[in-house]
Amino acid sequence: MSATSNVTDDQAAQGRSADSDGVVPTPWGIWPTLGFSAVVVAAFLIVQVFVGGVFAAIMMAQNPGLDVGDLSRDLEFNPLVLSASTLATAAVCTGLVLLFAGLRKGISLKRYLGINGVEGRVLLRWLVLVGVLAAGSDGLSWFLGRPLVPDFMVRVYRSALGFPLAWWLLVTAVIVAGPIFEEIFFRGFLLQGLRYSRLTSVGAVLLTSLAWAEIHAQYDLFDQVSIFIFGLFLGYARLKTGSVFTTLAMHAVMNLVAIVETGVFLGRSQA
Repeated sequence: MSATSNVTDDQAAQGRSADSDGVVPTPWGIWPTLGFSAVVVAAFLIVQVFVGGVFAAIMMAQNPGLDVGDLSRDLEFNPLVLSASTLATAAVCTGLVLLFAGLRKGISLKRYLGINGVEGRVLLRWLVLVGVLAAGSDGLSWFLGRPLVPDFMVRVYRSALGFPLAWWLLVTAVIVAGPIFEEIFFRGFLLQGLRYSRLTSVGAVLLTSLAWAEIHAQYDLFDQVSIFIFGLFLGYARLKTGSVFTTLAMHAVMNLVAIVETGVFLGRSQA
């Protein structure tokens, strides 16, 4: 029996799955993975609170009599606050993920996180799937009589109109920074640590998709379910192609579609 066959038999017994070359990577186990992930989530929250606190202090200094309720609403839908917090959390938390993955011996950072190239024709097929999913989600929203664009997005992007810096920072945060961190963390680090445990790849995809949907607390249940379903496809794409670049591109394109739809909605509402 070949060495590759031995690996395959062993991983089958353990509920594992090998990479395309038949080699089973050795990422952190489930408990270290969850522990490191908790640190990343804590850092995520701390940075967001810090950025929000800085903006709150600035706004209070400029308007000493500003009501706390008004301040909270202004911060929630302020495009500069959203952009700054997204960019800051992406930088800090992506750095932590790279650090924690790099501490693991016996597996390269590239293999651990799936930092591998993907063929253009393969990537194109996955991006076409993104278009199909976006169309399906919009079609269901229309059928249910729901707005195609969530109110949160409308209010944030409307606030950015007329402020080029705020607009471009927001676009950069949503299309570039956010997807980079979320894919490196959820489909790169967390998925790897869970899929080689007793959860297997199926459980890992389910749990990472659920966790990913939960961090989008600004949206209602329907939109969070849509995010969860999209997360399932992202997880499957990560496993199928072995590359986090696939999911990063899919994520960025889906966010781009959302931005375009928001722009069209705002354009029509102002016509």
